[in-house]
Amino acid sequence: MATINYTHDDDIEEELKTQIIEICTASVQKPVIKVDLEENQKRWLLVGICMQSILSTTLRNYTEPLVLSVYNSMKIAHGIQMQIYPNQLKKYPKFRTRLNYEAINKNRTIARVHKKSDVASYDYKVGNHVEFSKLFMKTYMAHYTAFDDTCDLSALLSLIGSIDIFPQPVKNVANKIRLNVRNPWAHCNFDEWDTLLYQTSFQLMHQLIKCLSLSKPDETKVLADLTKWEQNGFLFLQGYAVDQTVINELRQQTQVLAEYALKMKSGEDSTFIKIDEAMSKINGEMMSVCKRIDTIEVSHNKQQQSITETNKDVNTIYERTLSIENVQTEHRQDIDGAITNIKEIDRDVDNLKTESKSTINRVETLAVEVKSTTEDVSYIKNDIIEMKEDIGDFKNYMSRSKPVGKIFFYPPNRSEYFVARENEMSQIKSSFVDKGSEHHTMVISGLGGCGKTTLATEFGWRSHEFYQGGVFWMSAESESSLEDSITTLAIDVNETGKDFRETLKKTLKWFSYLSERWLLVIDNADEEYLSNYTKEILFGSWKRNTQGHIIITTRREPNEIEESMGVKLENCIHLGIFETADGLEFVKRRTDRRDNQEDNAIVLLVEELGGLPLALEQAAAHIKSIKCSVEDYVKRFEKKRINLLKAAQSSMKISKDRLAVATTWQMNIEYISRQSEKEGLGTAAITVMEIASFLFADDIPKRIFNVGNPVVEDNDLTDALDDDVGCGQIIEILTRFSLFQIMKDVCLSVHRLVQEVIRESLSQDRRQCILQHALRMVNKALTSCMTPNNIILDDYNGIKRGSLITWSRLAANTNTLKGHLLHFVKGDESRQNICFNDQMLKILQTTALYHTIHQRQALALADQEQMVTIIPTLKVDTKYFHELTSIKIPLLQKDREKILECLATVLNTDREEIFEKSAVVPYNSETLREMGNEAFKEQRYHDAIQCYTEGIRSCPTDKIDVRFFTNRSLAYIRLQNYEHALVDAGRCIEIAPDNWKGYCWKAYSVSGLIETGIRSSNMESVGLASACIASQKNKLCLLEHKMKMCYPILNYKMIERPESLCHEIMSLTDRPFTTLMLRQGRYEIREELTTTKSVLVIGVEEGVEINTGGSFNICRLPKDVLAVDIEPEKTIHAHFENIKFLKGGCQITVSKNSVATFYNCKFSNGHKGCEYFPKCKGDKGCINQSLCKINYQLSLSHVFGNKSVGETGFAGICVSDGGTAYVESCVLDRCGGGGILSCGNGTLTDIRNCTIRNMRQMGVEAKDGGAIRAINNTISNNQTHGFAIGPNGYGYISGNIIQGNGAEGVWSGGNFKQDESMEMNEEGASRAVLNDNIIRQNGLSGISFDGGYFEVKGNKIISNWLWGLMVKSRSYSYILDNDISENKCGGIRIGTNYTAGVFINGNTIRDHIGPSIYTVSSVENSLKTSRRRKTIEKQIKHIAVGDGEMNGESREPFIFSTNFLNDNERGIQHPQDIFCMIEACCFCRNISQHMKFCSRCKKAKYCSKECQTNHWIQHKHMCKLLNASYVVEVQMSDTEPNNLGSPIEHGKPYGAYQRTFDPKLIGLGKGTPPDRNSCTRFIVKIQSGREYGCYDPYKKLIVYDQTVTFDIQLSNPELYHLCNECGALTGHKVTAKKIFCWASFKNSGQTICFHTENLPPYQTW
Repeated sequence: MATINYTHDDDIEEELKTQIIEICTASVQKPVIKVDLEENQKRWLLVGICMQSILSTTLRNYTEPLVLSVYNSMKIAHGIQMQIYPNQLKKYPKFRTRLNYEAINKNRTIARVHKKSDVASYDYKVGNHVEFSKLFMKTYMAHYTAFDDTCDLSALLSLIGSIDIFPQPVKNVANKIRLNVRNPWAHCNFDEWDTLLYQTSFQLMHQLIKCLSLSKPDETKVLADLTKWEQNGFLFLQGYAVDQTVINELRQQTQVLAEYALKMKSGEDSTFIKIDEAMSKINGEMMSVCKRIDTIEVSHNKQQQSITETNKDVNTIYERTLSIENVQTEHRQDIDGAITNIKEIDRDVDNLKTESKSTINRVETLAVEVKSTTEDVSYIKNDIIEMKEDIGDFKNYMSRSKPVGKIFFYPPNRSEYFVARENEMSQIKSSFVDKGSEHHTMVISGLGGCGKTTLATEFGWRSHEFYQGGVFWMSAESESSLEDSITTLAIDVNETGKDFRETLKKTLKWFSYLSERWLLVIDNADEEYLSNYTKEILFGSWKRNTQGHIIITTRREPNEIEESMGVKLENCIHLGIFETADGLEFVKRRTDRRDNQEDNAIVLLVEELGGLPLALEQAAAHIKSIKCSVEDYVKRFEKKRINLLKAAQSSMKISKDRLAVATTWQMNIEYISRQSEKEGLGTAAITVMEIASFLFADDIPKRIFNVGNPVVEDNDLTDALDDDVGCGQIIEILTRFSLFQIMKDVCLSVHRLVQEVIRESLSQDRRQCILQHALRMVNKALTSCMTPNNIILDDYNGIKRGSLITWSRLAANTNTLKGHLLHFVKGDESRQNICFNDQMLKILQTTALYHTIHQRQALALADQEQMVTIIPTLKVDTKYFHELTSIKIPLLQKDREKILECLATVLNTDREEIFEKSAVVPYNSETLREMGNEAFKEQRYHDAIQCYTEGIRSCPTDKIDVRFFTNRSLAYIRLQNYEHALVDAGRCIEIAPDNWKGYCWKAYSVSGLIETGIRSSNMESVGLASACIASQKNKLCLLEHKMKMCYPILNYKMIERPESLCHEIMSLTDRPFTTLMLRQGRYEIREELTTTKSVLVIGVEEGVEINTGGSFNICRLPKDVLAVDIEPEKTIHAHFENIKFLKGGCQITVSKNSVATFYNCKFSNGHKGCEYFPKCKGDKGCINQSLCKINYQLSLSHVFGNKSVGETGFAGICVSDGGTAYVESCVLDRCGGGGILSCGNGTLTDIRNCTIRNMRQMGVEAKDGGAIRAINNTISNNQTHGFAIGPNGYGYISGNIIQGNGAEGVWSGGNFKQDESMEMNEEGASRAVLNDNIIRQNGLSGISFDGGYFEVKGNKIISNWLWGLMVKSRSYSYILDNDISENKCGGIRIGTNYTAGVFINGNTIRDHIGPSIYTVSSVENSLKTSRRRKTIEKQIKHIAVGDGEMNGESREPFIFSTNFLNDNERGIQHPQDIFCMIEACCFCRNISQHMKFCSRCKKAKYCSKECQTNHWIQHKHMCKLLNASYVVEVQMSDTEPNNLGSPIEHGKPYGAYQRTFDPKLIGLGKGTPPDRNSCTRFIVKIQSGREYGCYDPYKKLIVYDQTVTFDIQLSNPELYHLCNECGALTGHKVTAKKIFCWASFKNSGQTICFHTENLPPYQTW
């Protein structure tokens, strides 16, 4: 188990610490073996395992003795063991349930008579209790023979519901499980199994176990087993690595479940056929995973055995080498003597030659040369002409520059020394050319270093014209590198998803839509087991009918490729070593030696190096650089190889190819060292190469090679890297010896095999030194470039397309370096100090960001956890700490989207580096538009989209040329990508409302979305409306073929008279879907309006206003109500666009069998309620003053919560009774009651891109079976909740800004009836998903749950008046990856949650005066320590509980160590201290470099005037307190004796009462009472009074001194803010707060003064 890290303050309550379940997530560092199942399939499987292995077993043991008892009583009372026809017992006496005798004694096999059961022939003797239980079953369910594995859960649940002996709570919960869990599970509809149904299943199973009243040991064991699966299932679903024990258990239980389904399939229950089919697939995948684990173990054992055998072989080789060396020494001495004799003989022979022979030869030679020269002149002339013709082709063939106009071209730089392999090249070319545009895959296999990547690269460069769709490149060396490659492409083409699985799906879909031929190279697919994502690319159905060709490079053997990759042997090219002739040609070309004098020596070199291209490349670079002969190199090579074998460790396995590379490397090192010394660089070049061996091989930015931060402790290195010249010299030397390859001028690459050889040559001390250098260099490179911190913390002001590409390259290298560092420390724990420094913190922060951007959240959280672990061991200054921890991991969706924009590749010229501080797009917007238009004309739509996208990025945000959006939208339509097309069409309409193209493309997009099934046919009216507007603005678009196909009938009319609108809407004479166009003006609805047909109402001019009158109903009328005898439409569609619905009019209702869409409308309608609901005092704005005054007085006696006072109004839009409404791009401002109400079963309201503000009640409400889907809206300044989901409501809330609402930002629940009784509402549980919202500055908590099932993920919950998130009761919740900060009371509070589970994982919880996480312990635990045991027991008896619940019982929350908790439990603080700590805008909490201070207090900071205005209503009170000399004076005549929260005596509003205090308050009641006639200061406690009250600066406060002789209540806004913003929570840790303050009397006790310049020490009373 891992220990949860707490930084700075251990800020979780003591009572919680003993209950937290610590879950080890350090296992994410282990290799993750993933199961290729969809999330919904995993949930279905886990629930099935728990039902089969836990619930069924428990119920069999529980049910059998009770059934036996009933059976025995039935034998005595009715003699059922010997009854015969026709005197058998026909109905169960208690329930009068008909007994099914067909289910026993094989009666179902008796032949029917006249198609009816032959009941007279049945055997009615009930021989045992098992047969008795079958009488309550349907025949097909009674297949079991005992209460064993043959007895299905469905039968057990039915049995419990049918026999009276089972307690009613057990029956209730069993029935819920049968209907809501077991039956959906048996249907095998995986789409149903979302997070909320999964949560429901586990809570109901917990409840049922509790209801059974098992013995304490049995109940504990069963619940522990269930909790274990719940816990491990959560990790499994979240993508964490689970250990092998869990995987094995999962496999075992899956196998058991599969066997059970197979057994039951043979029975009569047909539902098991589906279950068996599903289990067969899932079990197959689980078996595959476990087989992979077993194979890895076997492979590991074989490897160990192989190493042992290799040790013996190495020793033998070493002995033989020594003997060979001795023999060679003797032979060398003999050869030297013979050579001396031969030289003497040759000298004598030379002296005998005469000068005459030499002269004759010279004359003859001259004559021949004169003749040949004349002939050569004519040949040269012809050659020049041919050369001119070939220059163009040569440039194209051997060009190393990116092809001009190629948008998608990703292969690495080609090698200028590519030779040989022409046969293989021809084979690839002919194979792909023969296939044409048909999909085809080829594999290039071979040893490492044999040139696979080089061949694929060369083919990509040569064939780019053949692949007009693009040449793409993906690295598959590991699963993470493949994910990075896919994500990078997805970013470029704008196809990223919410997780990597979706990103892959969208990217492959994008490939399938490419209309031009394309090439994809998957490089280094060498993993022993292909990842699931690689399999999807290789085997997925997305490739069907595509025009793509794929090349895979791998080290696999050809015979293995067909099985693992599905590529036939004839499509596999196996690259061997160079043949002698090929090797000869390569070395001669690489060394630039064209003569044949050294051919024999080169052939010998090729043989010595085994023909391995990589080794030959290194050797040839060496020969060329030092200008030595090949023969000398071969001699030195042989010596060096022998030395390497001598030095080889006994455990080292040296293959021939590895030995060749190691030897050439060692030889190069010697000469690089000399050359480095010669050029004044010392050992710098060698050190740089060693550092590079720990970096990302494919892409090493040059800027990594710097002096480091702190400066590296190597004088040669710092001297060389102190300027660009020295760095350039080093890179030139290493490139000269072919150790580096230049990539696009700014990056380098190193072969992985070379890296491995270099690392293996390092001693432990040298390795530590090199890693230390690399750590410092990478740190300096990161601190000197644009990073995601700059983008996010500067409020996105630094967003420029491509500005984070350099950081991304550095991050990839950082991640590789981190892996080597951790591996090094793990291997030698004595060297751990290398990881405990500031640079390692930067490394871990960068890799956490890198992983979360690429959607590897488990790894991201692990790196963040490691960073948090290291921070307390170092002296980290505040600024650096803030920099490290200010960004949420995992990233919030909005932050991630902005970062992705900055990571997208730009259309830059070749070899051009992107500088972060300058513009990154090298073309102006007009050029990009013309490039896009040209590509569009050539039907290269993807290229056109890329150009238009660049053009949009190059324009100022407020001056974007609308043509980019219209053109890109049409390009998307041509590619049938209608979702993106619709978005762009909407942007066009937003920028230029009069542009007909935007409406036309929108109409086409909607039609396409409906046709492809992405959108419901309910959206048809939206498309029709857009088509009508387009045709009204440009008649010619009606003639377009696509318009005729999509909308063959367009019927619209202009309404000339405002008073006729109501008649036109209700008219039965017009065709359905007639579009009514309105000009500017006010239209009054003077009678009750009810739709009779589908209709579209559109304002074609600005300023169209409608007063909805007394009734405005969108519904389907029954046929008998219509005035004309016609059959009404099955569904009424109504569409409203560009219309303002005026205040004073009634609400718009949408009911059963009707669909309404509202686009770009404004609403202020709905009959209004009290102006100041829910705090109406019966004053101004009240519509029922007498009642409201009474209710307000009654509300003052409430000690907890808020009693709403005031008459409610009506929502602007009410969707009920199964109606559907779509509300998009609308503004709802100050409607009569709430904004939008969705109520009734089957009701759905979809709200997108809207602003809902200033409502008298909540912004959006869903209840009584109604559902809302709210995406990208702003919900602000409503007088109660922003969202209210419940009772029995459903909500999906994503991407919204929810701020400034009077109560909670989001409230959801409903387990209690909404009246004074506080009785349980069994059907009131709600369900809600909250993703990626910003929830801030709300008047109660940010989010509050009070019964239901919830998922809260990726939200930013900041600066709310009470808690960030309150889980009050019975709320099964996943709280994942949220940023929760600066809320007034604390982060998360968990109340008495009974059987509901709470999972808290991956959250950042920081900067709270109160605790980060607080949980209410079970009453059982509280009673053990409480002095008020009897009082508590008496109180809880009156609390309503549900089935399977015990009063006050609460499950412990699951709190994972991946939560980041920082700077919570600050305690009481002075106001000035609070504002000094806030580094962000005081309202929106965004961090900007352009913030301005409040002109009054000079402390509060704001990023905009709007934020300052919105915050002033709260800040104006604190603003005064920030003056150091400020004193709050209160007249005693304005105070009251303190009776807040105590019973009021009849007739005495402020009557006497007995105060009670917590015994824990030490010193209370002691001390000296304050003297009212003295000005001496004394300490008072100011307490906020009522628990969980809304923000109300005029709320009564309690003030008393230590003696409690001074005990009053008063109202003062400044003190209210002082207490709530600077005070600490009181003992119950709910919401009431307290602060200690200096006070004094004035004017003989008539005035009480509160001094705020400093605060007294914290008091214990």
